[in-house]
Amino acid sequence: MDFNLHTPSSMTALEDGFVSAGERGFLIKQDRGDAPTISRIKSQGIANLAGLDSEPAHRQIDWLVFRKELTGDRRSDRMATLVYPFATRGEIVPAEVTVEGLDLKDEAAIGYRVTAKDREDLIILSDGKYRRFTEAIEGDFTYARISSAADGIDYAGFTGVSSVTINGVIRQSFTSRSDYEYQK
Repeated sequence: MDFNLHTPSSMTALEDGFVSAGERGFLIKQDRGDAPTISRIKSQGIANLAGLDSEPAHRQIDWLVFRKELTGDRRSDRMATLVYPFATRGEIVPAEVTVEGLDLKDEAAIGYRVTAKDREDLIILSDGKYRRFTEAIEGDFTYARISSAADGIDYAGFTGVSSVTINGVIRQSFTSRSDYEYQK
């Protein structure tokens, strides 16, 4: 399985991904639990950049490839990819940004934890059936992003949800499936 990204940004290799060399840009990483099974390849090729500000019509750009050998197991044949933008190079420490698989209570769902500075996001993908994902999170959504800082959860977004509970924070039900956002 290959994940390909062609970017006009000059990229520098990291142990678990790549980071833009310029002042503005992005960090791209894979699930750190998958790091030993993913090869990272950086090459270059000519690209049409017509229409991009401050760029010539054509030039060499970086081509990034993350490659993973498939096993036939639906839980391991995945490649979580985090693209983390930043406005200034000084606001990011690449080693402080991680993505890692979550060990959820229900094996029908897949989850990831993204950490950056003093923040943590939980991302859960499910089939829409009512499930208990962790000790604190249950519901029947198809997608959730739950974002928190030191003072607790300050954002939660769900798609295709009719009932969701996050102990001590959210208890919400709808008469039909809808998208729902909570903000503190």
